[in-house]
Amino acid sequence: MLLTPDDLTGDFYLAAVSQGGYLFKDLDTLKQLLKDNHLEEEISGITNYKDSVLNELNETKTKMIITIVTIIINVFILLIATVFETIQYFSWNKKQLLLRKIHGYSLFSSNVRYLTISILLSIMLAYTTHILFGSKILLFIIMSIAIIQHLLQIAYIKYLEKYFKDLMREI
Repeated sequence: MLLTPDDLTGDFYLAAVSQGGYLFKDLDTLKQLLKDNHLEEEISGITNYKDSVLNELNETKTKMIITIVTIIINVFILLIATVFETIQYFSWNKKQLLLRKIHGYSLFSSNVRYLTISILLSIMLAYTTHILFGSKILLFIIMSIAIIQHLLQIAYIKYLEKYFKDLMREI
């Protein structure tokens, strides 16, 4: 069915305006026209879509800010957990690592298994996240966290290597 404006009577426009379905540009002009034509009693209310769109926009901005702050907090929590996990692993294995260092192994070769498992878990997490959510931004965040995690692990290995060298000199 095809309708043209000529097919619609005044009742259609009256119903559209009273139900909030009629779009207009200038609210004040519309109110004045209603007053001039004595239609104020016929129309129960006028919805200004500009205000409702602005309200939705502000609500969306607020939700976006909350989401961004939540993501930032979660990233920091993950980084802190990574640091503690790395420190915990090396403190539990400090004696074994020192003995391997005394026997000529480097800390990298002593921790290949730990580093490999850590890297594989990061890759699996990134892949699973990409499959489940399909978000490239989320994938980028996880990969960034994984890179930072591995840089922290390497930095801690370097620190321990220096510490073990100093400890071996004292022995």
